[in-house]
Amino acid sequence: MPIRQGSIDGLCGVYSVMNATEAVIGKFHYDRKLGRKASQRKVLFKKLIGYLDKHDKLEEALIWGFENIDAKGGFIDIAIKSVKKYQKRKLRKGIAFNMDGVTLDAYWEKLTEHLSQPESAAIICLSGRIKHWTCVRRITP
Repeated sequence: MPIRQGSIDGLCGVYSVMNATEAVIGKFHYDRKLGRKASQRKVLFKKLIGYLDKHDKLEEALIWGFENIDAKGGFIDIAIKSVKKYQKRKLRKGIAFNMDGVTLDAYWEKLTEHLSQPESAAIICLSGRIKHWTCVRRITP
Protein backbone atom coordinates (compact mmCIF):
# COMPACT_ATOMS: atom_id res chain seq x y z
CA MET A 1 0.00 0.00 0.00
CA PRO A 2 1.46 3.43 -0.91
CA ILE A 3 2.11 6.11 1.70
CA ARG A 4 -0.68 8.69 1.70
CA GLN A 5 0.32 12.32 1.47
CA GLY A 6 0.05 13.86 4.93
CA SER A 7 0.15 10.53 6.74
CA ILE A 8 3.70 11.03 8.00
CA ASP A 9 4.12 14.80 8.00
CA GLY A 10 2.64 17.31 10.40
CA LEU A 11 1.88 20.21 8.09
CA CYS A 12 -1.85 20.29 8.77
CA GLY A 13 -1.33 23.64 10.56
CA VAL A 14 0.11 25.14 7.37
CA TYR A 15 -2.72 23.80 5.24
CA SER A 16 -5.42 24.85 7.71
CA VAL A 17 -4.24 28.48 7.49
CA MET A 18 -3.94 28.34 3.70
CA ASN A 19 -7.38 26.75 3.32
CA ALA A 20 -9.02 29.23 5.70
CA THR A 21 -7.41 32.13 3.84
CA GLU A 22 -8.63 30.83 0.50
CA ALA A 23 -12.10 30.08 1.90
CA VAL A 24 -12.45 33.72 2.95
CA ILE A 25 -10.95 35.56 -0.05
CA GLY A 26 -11.59 33.02 -2.80
CA LYS A 27 -8.94 31.59 -5.07
CA PHE A 28 -5.58 33.28 -4.85
CA HIS A 29 -4.82 35.44 -7.86
CA TYR A 30 -1.71 35.53 -9.98
CA ASP A 31 0.50 38.46 -9.00
CA ARG A 32 2.33 40.26 -11.80
CA LYS A 33 4.72 41.91 -9.29
CA LEU A 34 6.41 38.57 -8.70
CA GLY A 35 7.88 38.63 -12.21
CA ARG A 36 7.45 34.90 -12.67
CA LYS A 37 4.70 32.39 -12.84
CA ALA A 38 3.99 31.89 -9.19
CA SER A 39 0.67 31.92 -7.48
CA GLN A 40 -0.09 33.73 -4.26
CA ARG A 41 -0.81 30.27 -2.90
CA LYS A 42 2.85 29.27 -3.33
CA VAL A 43 4.06 32.61 -1.97
CA LEU A 44 2.01 32.10 1.20
CA PHE A 45 3.20 28.50 1.54
CA LYS A 46 6.82 29.68 1.25
CA LYS A 47 6.25 32.38 3.89
CA LEU A 48 4.68 29.92 6.34
CA ILE A 49 7.45 27.34 5.87
CA GLY A 50 10.02 30.15 6.14
CA TYR A 51 8.49 31.20 9.46
CA LEU A 52 8.92 27.68 10.81
CA ASP A 53 12.50 27.55 9.59
CA LYS A 54 13.36 30.98 11.03
CA HIS A 55 12.02 29.96 14.45
CA ASP A 56 13.73 26.53 14.41
CA LYS A 57 10.36 24.77 14.27
CA LEU A 58 10.48 23.27 10.78
CA GLU A 59 11.84 19.83 11.65
CA GLU A 60 9.56 19.48 14.65
CA ALA A 61 6.51 20.57 12.61
CA LEU A 62 7.33 18.20 9.77
CA ILE A 63 7.67 15.22 12.09
CA TRP A 64 5.33 15.95 15.01
CA GLY A 65 3.00 18.69 13.82
CA PHE A 66 2.03 21.81 15.72
CA GLU A 67 1.19 22.40 19.33
CA ASN A 68 -0.52 25.58 18.21
CA ILE A 69 -0.56 27.65 15.04
CA ASP A 70 0.66 30.69 16.91
CA ALA A 71 -2.49 32.71 16.35
CA LYS A 72 -1.02 35.60 18.34
CA GLY A 73 1.56 36.90 15.87
CA GLY A 74 2.44 33.85 13.80
CA PHE A 75 0.81 31.95 10.97
CA ILE A 76 -2.47 33.82 10.80
CA ASP A 77 -0.71 37.20 10.83
CA ILE A 78 1.55 36.01 8.01
CA ALA A 79 -1.54 35.16 5.96
CA ILE A 80 -3.16 38.52 6.77
CA LYS A 81 -0.05 40.44 5.67
CA SER A 82 0.38 38.34 2.54
CA VAL A 83 -3.23 38.83 1.44
CA LYS A 84 -3.00 42.57 2.12
CA LYS A 85 0.24 42.91 0.12
CA TYR A 86 -0.58 40.74 -2.87
CA GLN A 87 -4.38 40.73 -3.03
CA LYS A 88 -5.11 44.19 -1.60
CA ARG A 89 -7.72 42.58 0.66
CA LYS A 90 -8.20 42.71 4.41
CA LEU A 91 -8.62 39.68 6.61
CA ARG A 92 -9.68 39.75 10.24
CA LYS A 93 -8.90 37.21 12.89
CA GLY A 94 -10.39 36.46 16.22
CA ILE A 95 -9.96 33.93 18.98
CA ALA A 96 -13.32 32.49 19.96
CA PHE A 97 -12.28 31.49 23.47
CA ASN A 98 -9.10 32.44 25.26
CA MET A 99 -9.65 30.13 28.21
CA ASP A 100 -9.97 26.50 29.16
CA GLY A 101 -13.14 24.84 30.34
CA VAL A 102 -15.45 25.97 27.54
CA THR A 103 -18.46 23.69 27.23
CA LEU A 104 -19.10 21.84 24.00
CA ASP A 105 -22.47 23.63 23.69
CA ALA A 106 -20.82 27.08 24.00
CA TYR A 107 -18.10 26.08 21.52
CA TRP A 108 -20.62 24.72 19.02
CA GLU A 109 -22.86 27.80 19.33
CA LYS A 110 -19.95 30.20 18.77
CA LEU A 111 -18.66 28.20 15.79
CA THR A 112 -22.12 27.99 14.20
CA GLU A 113 -22.69 31.73 14.70
CA HIS A 114 -19.35 32.63 13.14
CA LEU A 115 -19.69 30.32 10.14
CA SER A 116 -23.17 31.65 9.35
CA GLN A 117 -21.53 34.94 8.33
CA PRO A 118 -20.44 35.43 4.71
CA GLU A 119 -16.76 34.99 3.85
CA SER A 120 -15.91 33.24 7.10
CA ALA A 121 -13.86 30.25 8.13
CA ALA A 122 -12.57 28.79 11.37
CA ILE A 123 -9.35 26.99 12.16
CA ILE A 124 -9.89 24.34 14.78
CA CYS A 125 -7.78 21.67 16.42
CA LEU A 126 -9.17 18.18 16.84
CA SER A 127 -7.37 16.29 19.55
CA GLY A 128 -7.56 12.87 21.07
CA ARG A 129 -5.73 9.88 19.62
CA ILE A 130 -4.13 12.29 17.17
CA LYS A 131 -3.92 16.08 17.00
CA HIS A 132 -5.07 17.66 13.75
CA TRP A 133 -5.57 21.28 12.67
CA THR A 134 -8.23 21.86 10.04
CA CYS A 135 -10.26 24.58 8.38
CA VAL A 136 -14.03 24.57 8.83
CA ARG A 137 -16.16 26.51 6.36
CA ARG A 138 -19.67 25.41 7.26
CA ILE A 139 -21.64 23.23 9.61
CA THR A 140 -24.54 21.15 8.41
CA PRO A 141 -27.14 19.43 10.57
